[in-house]
Amino acid sequence: MDKGLVGVDAMSVGMFLQIFMLALVERGAGCCLQISVVGYPEVIRKGFGLGGEVELLCGIALGWPDEDQQVNSIVVPREDVEKCVTWLS
Repeated sequence: MDKGLVGVDAMSVGMFLQIFMLALVERGAGCCLQISVVGYPEVIRKGFGLGGEVELLCGIALGWPDEDQQVNSIVVPREDVEKCVTWLS
């Protein structure tokens, strides 16, 4: 992301990432958002040939999940939406 847009357009980037990841899953791909890579900007910039004008927000690992691996069958429980959202009318 261009450094001039950080803070201004980060929400749009987040929405794009969510839709992009949902589209990958819809097509059978697996993906994992990785924020930890931001802690190593010099390594990422060198590896991808990025200049200093680019602000790193995250990385995404993607590929095809191995359904036979036990780790890929873990189901993480989620809170009910009513516990997280207040609906106003």
